[in-house]
Amino acid sequence: MFVAGGVGITPLMSMLRAMHDRRESRQVTLIYASRGPDDILFTAELIALEAAQYPALKVIYVLSGPPSWWTGETGHVDARRLREWCGGLEDKAFYICCPARMNAELVRGLRNLGVSPRHVHCDYFSF
Repeated sequence: MFVAGGVGITPLMSMLRAMHDRRESRQVTLIYASRGPDDILFTAELIALEAAQYPALKVIYVLSGPPSWWTGETGHVDARRLREWCGGLEDKAFYICCPARMNAELVRGLRNLGVSPRHVHCDYFSF
């Protein structure tokens, strides 16, 4: 499970590209939170990676300020929603790269749901 908030997608893209180059078939779900569709980075590349199937990538876009035409996920990402999107938390590893507050809330929420700290990996950045 990859979780990106805004520009936090950047280090996760490096990991996805490496998996693609090595033709890894592992399943990866990317939850990508942005304010609106114009804030989504790497759109064309993510679409191409999903189609290429290396890795077996599923991207879920979550917009906190969606336009009226948006039919995808909306609101904020939290640990309970992660559990929903990934079909349970057992045997999952989480790679999180988001703004500090979102990062802290996700880590706390995952721990409260019983995810081992060994399965939660974070990249911290701030502005």
